[in-house]
Amino acid sequence: MDKFKSAMNRTAQTINEKLGKSETTVDENYDNLFRIFTSSESVASNFSKHSSNLIDNFNTMTSLLCFVAEDLTELYKNDEDPRKRNLAEEITTISNEIEELGVKRFQTQLLTHVVNPTNEYLEKFKEVKKLCSKRNDTLKEYDYFRNRVMKLSETPGGNKDPLKLPKEKEKLNTAKGDYELTQQVAMERMQELVDMKTIVFNDVTEQTIGNLIQYSDQVKASLDKMSKFAAKPLEGNVPSVVSPKSTTSPISPPSASARKPPATSNPLPPSFNCEWYYLDENVNQLGPVTFPQLKQKYKQGSLNPKTHVFGADMADWATIDSVPQLVSHLSSS
Repeated sequence: MDKFKSAMNRTAQTINEKLGKSETTVDENYDNLFRIFTSSESVASNFSKHSSNLIDNFNTMTSLLCFVAEDLTELYKNDEDPRKRNLAEEITTISNEIEELGVKRFQTQLLTHVVNPTNEYLEKFKEVKKLCSKRNDTLKEYDYFRNRVMKLSETPGGNKDPLKLPKEKEKLNTAKGDYELTQQVAMERMQELVDMKTIVFNDVTEQTIGNLIQYSDQVKASLDKMSKFAAKPLEGNVPSVVSPKSTTSPISPPSASARKPPATSNPLPPSFNCEWYYLDENVNQLGPVTFPQLKQKYKQGSLNPKTHVFGADMADWATIDSVPQLVSHLSSS
């Protein structure tokens, strides 16, 4: 019966709050701590989910290797080259090795040292959230009796029962005590979990990184066994990328090997007969181009005297108008 009355009191208080007919107790310290508490739970929940996804992704890799092996087996099963026929078998063996020594070991360690501790930490939030819910109930009941006492105190002569106000005050004191005690315990428990977050995640972060390194080393060792089947790495250098925000000496000049003159001769000065690079208005490096191509762009207006170029015997980027001989040759017919 008492629980029913308490529930009815809380319902009445909620209705009065929505109608603006009662005052509510606000505790900023509790509210701030509760926000930090819920944020900690959210971080832990996401970390647990992403760690599990990490395991799934590594399982996907070995599955894909198995599919590739099956495809190659079908593709080369009648091939005269034994090297090709052995490739599928080799990939299958390596895939199994990665799964046993890499994925399964990684999965076990990640579950033991990362996912499980994180989930154990998350479990602790459930009881504390129940405590916070109980605190909210006791607060509503406290506010209900507080408002009741205020109204009765405002009209002392209008009360037919002279004992009604003292009774309501007694209920108010009881409700206040329940609220303050429940809130104190809830805040202590929330603070414990907030403080525990750093300890828990320092450890699981170290474990995650350590396991990733171990997994990577194992996968590399296994995949290296396939190097005899691999093509040679592509040769050549990729031009460096320039940040558009750069304002001074935009980028490092291309290496000397990138400025070798073409095989055909040209009446240009020997130093000009090479590959050239230039920067566009967004400070992006373009090229290489031959000098005739550079000259054509200059005459078409794609380049101007303030365009940065690099080539010939230049030690660094320079604007066209800062090299008189270059201006002369670019402007000539």
